[in-house]
Amino acid sequence: MTLLWPGCRGRERELPVSDERIVAPYQEFENGTLNSYNGSLRKWRLESLYMRKPLGDTGTVLAVPVVLALFDSTGTTTSKILSDSGLTTPAMESFLIWGDVYVRTRENLVVRTERIALDAKTHMWHSDTFVEIHTAKGDVLRGKGFDASESFSTSTFRRSVSGQFPQFRERMEQDDEFF
Repeated sequence: MTLLWPGCRGRERELPVSDERIVAPYQEFENGTLNSYNGSLRKWRLESLYMRKPLGDTGTVLAVPVVLALFDSTGTTTSKILSDSGLTTPAMESFLIWGDVYVRTRENLVVRTERIALDAKTHMWHSDTFVEIHTAKGDVLRGKGFDASESFSTSTFRRSVSGQFPQFRERMEQDDEFF
């Protein structure tokens, strides 16, 4: 008995080819967590639904969205940053974070902006975009251009600064600390 299968007559089959052009190979990760350590101390933890790393690169990672936790020397979370997208530098020391950036510090300070970058050498955050800060006491500070310490414990605006300070008179009369 001989069986014949239609379409299997020894023809060469063409392999499917994607229309997408890949300039350089890369790795993709879904639902990933990336930790950075200084010796045994964890410096930060990055969680994301999607991460992409070029293979020819030594460490740049694109993350979408970003959930970034920063830690102090005791392992306590100093701040948590949420945004649409982010990128680490090749040394995985610095970050560029953009797209509806939301920062909350352990002192409940909230920073909102569209783009912010961490400079690992100076341990400072910088933004050239509009930034709004909400303090735990209800103060709202706004400005364009922003510099802050890595923990957001100190900060300055560069231009177009404005603010709202609820119960300002009462707080001044009580020698209340502003933050």
